[in-house]
Order: sequence, then C-alpha cells, then structure tokens
Amino acid sequence: GWYRFFLGQADARIPEKCVAELRCGTSAPLWITAPHPTQMNQTVARSVCGAWSGSCCYLSSNPIQIKLCNGFYVYKLVYPTWCDYAYCAELYFPIPEGFRASGQTQNSITLQWNKMDNISFVLQFNGAETNISAPTGDGPVTYTVSSLAAGTTYTFTLYSVSGSIRSSGVSITAATDKSYIVMLKVKLKLGDHLSGSQMEDVLSKVFRQRGLPPQISLKVRSVKPGTQKDSRV
Repeated sequence: GWYRFFLGQADARIPEKCVAELRCGTSAPLWITAPHPTQMNQTVARSVCGAWSGSCCYLSSNPIQIKLCNGFYVYKLVYPTWCDYAYCAELYFPIPEGFRASGQTQNSITLQWNKMDNISFVLQFNGAETNISAPTGDGPVTYTVSSLAAGTTYTFTLYSVSGSIRSSGVSITAATDKSYIVMLKVKLKLGDHLSGSQMEDVLSKVFRQRGLPPQISLKVRSVKPGTQKDSRV
C-alpha cells in the first residue's frame, strides 16, 4: 500500500544515501539509490539497497514507487525480500509549495510560491543559483527573472533553506513570450483618405486574422496621391 512517513510530528522520508548496517532497528537498513521526485504529483520508481558486510548495496530489495504530494512524499512499499530488512526514515526539510510561473514577457518570467515562516530560498536555473531572503509580510513570494531570451523555455528549481539545511528541490518549466518582427508593404485604393488611427485598426485586424498578438507597435506612413512627400503618423 501507500504510506506517508513521520518521525514524531514531523514529515520524514526514506534516505537517498547509504545507511550503515545495524541501524534503523534492523540488521540491513533499506535506502533508495536515486533522488526523490521533484515535480508535483510526479510518481517515480526507485531501486532499494540494503547495507551489509561493509557494503552499502550488498543486498537488494524489490523496487518501490514514490510520489511527491503537496509538500511531502508518499511511498508504495512492498514487503522486503528478507525478514531482517527494514525501511529507514529520516527527517527532511519542507519542500516549497505552490511553485508556479505567474506571468511572463518576451524577456522575463515572474515566479511565485507560498511563503514559509523564517525560511529563505535558493532558485536554480541555467547552472546558477540565486539566494532569496526570507520575505516579510503576508501573501506569496514573488520573484522576477529578467534578461531572458524571447520564445525560450527554461527550467527552474526552487529549494527552501535554513542555515546549512536545504530541502529537496521542486522544478517547473516556463517560457518567455515570442518576439515578432513583421514588415508589410500594403497598397490600398480607397475613395476616402484613412487617418493613421484608422490604418492601425485595419492592420490590427489583419494581425489578429493571422494569429499574431494584439500588443504590436505600428508605424504607418501614408503617401498623398500625386506627391512625393510622405506624412508620417
């Protein structure tokens, strides 16, 4: 079945690194050989090892499934292959909750997540880390990442931090808006002269029909018949 681990009142998890033999109240303590999932509601399968005879993975047990819920893990455990195996548990730091992209432009992405009392954060992307101090006041934490390339997808990983303790990361992907450069040469024969604003309305309609975004800067140049002089609008 599926289980959630506690040590006292605090959430716990199965260790991701070797646990020496004769620990966790058993002869061969069990630990997982790869990290926990980082995407919300993601389920992964993980191999299980047991330490014995001086080796961290001298013994193996049946694989288990792990799911990341809203700030904690649940495990679909299977019965260990030997009677002196037992799953270990350890305390871990809470995972940031509510991590999402709340907005984007061509060159920036705004991220948002739930505040945690007296907890700072580390944001990781493009191989770099940014420290974000514990915010004051109520409401969610908001952080804008700027100087990004237009129409590009990025992966962001967020950690909660207190002193030297860091949580497991939670990751999301988000993309900046695309950038459009459009040049049109339009020749119209009209009985009445169009003003600049009327011409902009016509062009905006053309853009919408072709699926382009409405937030477009327009520059209209009108040429009076029989003259070489342009009037810019």
